Amino acid sequence: MVQKLTRALLTFALVVGALIVAPNSATAASTCGGTRIDTITHRSSVTGNVVAHTGIYKLSNTRYCVRSLKYGVLNGTQTWMNLKVYETLGRTTVDLLDEDYGHFYEYAGPLTVTVSSSDRCVAFGLDMKNRGGSYIVDSDDVYGPFC
Repeated sequence: MVQKLTRALLTFALVVGALIVAPNSATAASTCGGTRIDTITHRSSVTGNVVAHTGIYKLSNTRYCVRSLKYGVLNGTQTWMNLKVYETLGRTTVDLLDEDYGHFYEYAGPLTVTVSSSDRCVAFGLDMKNRGGSYIVDSDDVYGPFC
């Protein structure tokens, strides 16, 4: 009887422990798959320090994934971010495909997008603002195209 109770408690503890350390779906979905085709480093327009990295991943001939991960002192603090992904034809922006914006602690995205044909590429823009509403990174600069 004691052995059965001990075994039941041990099983319960293992199940609870697995639930505590297992990543939730948001964490599991926080990365891009595929082949990384580039990583862009973003610097603060105020301090010049690195504040984020954006990874661009190719999933197939027409599917891409983009994610911006905060870096340094901003990582873990709530910062307004706006990540936009565009379809391009050469260096010409054709269409806004998707965006992720809000106050984030670690990252914006991932955004998985499909371009209209295999001769199209993606570009992205990233905005980051401090608590006072001033730009840290301004996406007036669109990065890309990435094919």
